[in-house]
Amino acid sequence: EFLLRAGAELTAFDGERKSASHLSVESEYFGTEIVELLLAHGSPVDMIDVNNMTPLHCTVQYNRRDIASVLLQNGVAIDFGVQRRSWTPRRRHGSTVYELSHADIAQELYTSDLRGLTPLHFAALVGDAEMTEFFLSQGADPNALSHYRETPLHLALSKSIQGSKYEDAWNEARWRLEDLWDVVELYDEDVQEEVATQITKTRRAVVEALLRDDRTNVTLQDAQGL
Repeated sequence: EFLLRAGAELTAFDGERKSASHLSVESEYFGTEIVELLLAHGSPVDMIDVNNMTPLHCTVQYNRRDIASVLLQNGVAIDFGVQRRSWTPRRRHGSTVYELSHADIAQELYTSDLRGLTPLHFAALVGDAEMTEFFLSQGADPNALSHYRETPLHLALSKSIQGSKYEDAWNEARWRLEDLWDVVELYDEDVQEEVATQITKTRRAVVEALLRDDRTNVTLQDAQGL
């Protein structure tokens, strides 16, 4: 609070293009109070980091439903969509910073595509049933389209995403429900069966949550006609 009163720049970001809002979501030491404080001082909430995530998208990564509620209550667009970009690391003044690749700069200049990957898309992709249900209960659009015309249901069923294979949170295995396998002892068959059952059950819960929503249009096709 002292820094904010002293004029700290709220639009500043670190080397990975994370804003103060991003970092407050990611930190296990901060509750909703710090987010509310940042919002009260006008902290931007639409900045996109090198993982192609806004602070609201990040709430899925870090299981921060409490912060997601605060962001939505303060007017953050629940269907804010991101178009994934490639960020190139460069060394400047002894530090690594990330900049858009030349191809993505050109795309930004000439594209008028308003579609994008929403927080609900991310929750469905990674298999987070709790956040999927939460976003739907808050009015998230189950028919929101990505750049490749994928709906959250497409991502929930395919467990993959179309487009370039950027090294970002959308492709990173550690955010997926299936990452549970990394903590399983391969020789323990009982645990393997339990984990497999839990993954299947949770993945099914994501799909069922989307299908329970009367707004969900199951006839929409993605760019591949699926």
